[in-house]
Amino acid sequence: MFTKIFKSDYIFQFIFILLIGIVLFIATLFSKSTINTYNSSPMLFLLNNIIGNNTFLIVTINYILLFVEAILLKRALSSNELIPKNSLLPAFIYIITINSILDFHIVHPILFANLFLILVLQIVLQIYNKPESYIDVFNLGVLISIGSLFYFPSVIFFHHHSFIFFSL
Repeated sequence: MFTKIFKSDYIFQFIFILLIGIVLFIATLFSKSTINTYNSSPMLFLLNNIIGNNTFLIVTINYILLFVEAILLKRALSSNELIPKNSLLPAFIYIITINSILDFHIVHPILFANLFLILVLQIVLQIYNKPESYIDVFNLGVLISIGSLFYFPSVIFFHHHSFIFFSL
């Protein structure tokens, strides 16, 4: 069934993923959702002060963030020819995987950090073919630093034994 869906028209795939995300978050919308600020970073405390306890707004931000991350992941993989350009299967898998973790049904710092780490993945995949990529390495450091403002352990990607330097 899924192979038929992800081999069909791109617009249909997009609508299917949009509806799957809405269905998976509908139960969260009726629950008492908050922002997870336990052991959190300064940016999430700031977001918590701005939003407050508005459940609808929290779930909407979470859904939009998850959907944008899924599309960015698909774009990063398809622009480097790791998947076909007209398939949203990685976005579907990402949405299902994140929704299987109940802590991510609320606004969680890892979701914000994932946004920046997906952008880091895209830059790392593009660095391979460039002869001089000093500006890209700088951009990697900036993106990881911004991601660590939301979830500090994401700074591990900047450590000298980490993902970036290993991939370079």
